[in-house]
Amino acid sequence: IHSSDAHIRFFNQISNLKTHMRTHTGEKPFFCKECNKSFRQLSNLKTHMTSHTGEKAFSCIECEKSFSTASHLRTHMRTHTGERPFSCKACEKSFSQISHLKIHIKHTGESHNTLACEAIFVQRNDDNACFFAGRHG
Repeated sequence: IHSSDAHIRFFNQISNLKTHMRTHTGEKPFFCKECNKSFRQLSNLKTHMTSHTGEKAFSCIECEKSFSTASHLRTHMRTHTGERPFSCKACEKSFSQISHLKIHIKHTGESHNTLACEAIFVQRNDDNACFFAGRHG
């Protein structure tokens, strides 16, 4: 998957830019003490920790299945609603999960124009603007 098209990212908080920059640098400063897996964001580490505790605090009101994260529950709910919010720009085929769209794009060889980006942080006075051009991988 590749693309020569770039998109621009704006951040209203420097912390959001720093987090985003880790997608370019590959930095993963948050480590799981149980299995040593590393993460770019603390929130992702916290979500991962539920895999060790077995906690499943999010339950489906339709079928009572339980999930460790709210996002997994939202994805599951699409099996009941039929929602398919991720669609291929080339062929209009839609998917319930973004991972399924990515597999489709890789399989069909289409480029995905969100893989290259330029990230910009602009404060109100523009004195501290940061610019980065790179590729997501």
